[in-house]
Formats: sequence, structure tokens, C-alpha cells
Amino acid sequence: MPQEESCGTFVFWGHPGIVCCLPDAKKLASTSREANCEIHAVAAAHFKIVFEQIENHEGGLFGLGRVMIRWLAVAGLVFVSLAAFCQSAAAFDTVVLDPGHGGHDRGASIGYVFEKHLALDTARRVEQLLKKAGLKVIMTRSRDVFIPLPGRAAAGNRYGNAIFVSLHYNYNRGGSGNGVETYYNKSSGYSLAAYIQAYLVQSTRMTNRGVKTAGFHVIRNTTRNPAVLVECGFVSNSTERSRMMTGEFRSKIAEGVAQGIVAYKKANR
Repeated sequence: MPQEESCGTFVFWGHPGIVCCLPDAKKLASTSREANCEIHAVAAAHFKIVFEQIENHEGGLFGLGRVMIRWLAVAGLVFVSLAAFCQSAAAFDTVVLDPGHGGHDRGASIGYVFEKHLALDTARRVEQLLKKAGLKVIMTRSRDVFIPLPGRAAAGNRYGNAIFVSLHYNYNRGGSGNGVETYYNKSSGYSLAAYIQAYLVQSTRMTNRGVKTAGFHVIRNTTRNPAVLVECGFVSNSTERSRMMTGEFRSKIAEGVAQGIVAYKKANR
């Protein structure tokens, strides 16, 4: 449950699904490798989703030509830019899942709805999906216990050929926050965050708050492997809270996270 940060949000082709959020909007105007890599990684992930939708299109050919032209143009931008600006991520076979909080640390909470329970249940669902996809999964906690932050980061550094994904639910004291967001700290986490965010938005249809940088302990101190922290919705938002209290919706969240991880793996074979 990180504090909210101000950032610049950029949308490709007026489509809310392709979003890049940076701490300083002026970075877009720069030619920095980091800014371009982040923007195009998000675009690449979303283009893959749209292409899959086009393949499964059931509404005939009406409007399909315009959609294909639009996204083929984006594809050219995406893949040329990725080749120019982004490093290829190393192949991996292990996912370290980190359900936030636990034990005496409830995390975000309203009444008897605790972030620690939501995060653990969601992580278990992601775990099962990833195992079905052939990945090895390590859980920093598999029950309601408190794990100190250094211990979580240590788990992220313990395994080679791995990625680290910390799962959380958000909170806003005013109750106005809504949507999902994914954080990274180091360049190695850019693409992973982008893939997870794109598929999470696609699966849940929640507001896309973007891909953002942050210095949260677990992703700052996981230095051996790509590391991200995912905020799966706002406990403080009554509408989102009602949805996340259902197993069906937590399954949609888990599916989005797992699909993003699998797509990221396929892109980095």
C-alpha cells in the first residue's frame, strides 16, 4: 500500500490501455533510454493483447481494418523502439511471489477486510496458475504470518533465473482512489511491470493507474532479479472493496498477473 505519487501519464493513440507513468512528465521529451524503454514496453504488452483480441474477433469485418491499421502502426513503433532502447531480460524459470503484510501487520483494512488476507489469497491463485504454466513458484509466506521486509527481499535474491512479484492492495484515506498500478525500482523491472499491468487491466477492466517507479524496500533491495510490486485495487474504495471480497474477482486479478508473467517469459526466451 504505497503512498500516491505524482506522475506524468502518456496515452498512445488515445487508448487508455497503453499508459506510461513517470515521476516527471518532462522525461518523455528526453531521449533517455529508461523513459523510452518503459513507454514501449507497456505498448508492446498491450499490443499483444489487442492482437489476440483481433484474432478472436467475432463481430465480422466491420471496423476491423481500421483497428488493424491502427495497431500495426503501433507495432512498428513498439518493436523498433524496443530493439533500439531496451535490454533483453534474462530467461527465468522461477517466480518468487510475495503476498504483502501478514500476522500482526494487517495492511490496508476497513472493518474485517484486511489487505493481508486479500494478498495471500490472490497470491495462492497466481501460484496455481503459474504452476499450470510450468513455472516453479516460491511463496515468501503461504499462511498468515509476518515476514520482515529484509526477509522478503532476501527471498527475491536467493534464487537464480527468477523474478520477484510482490502483491498488495491499496488504500486512500479520502476513499477516492481507484484502479490498479504496478511499480518497479530498477531497469530490470521495467518490462515485467509493463506486462503485468497491461494484462491486469485487461483481465479486470479496472482503471489503469499506470506503471510507476518507487523505492519500496522489497523491490529496491531485490537486486539479483527483476522485481515489481503490484497494487491490485483500493480497499478504501467501497465499489472495489465489494468486488475484491469475492473469489471470482480475485481470480480475475490473479489471471491478469499470471498472464502478464507468462507473456513476459515468452517474450524473453
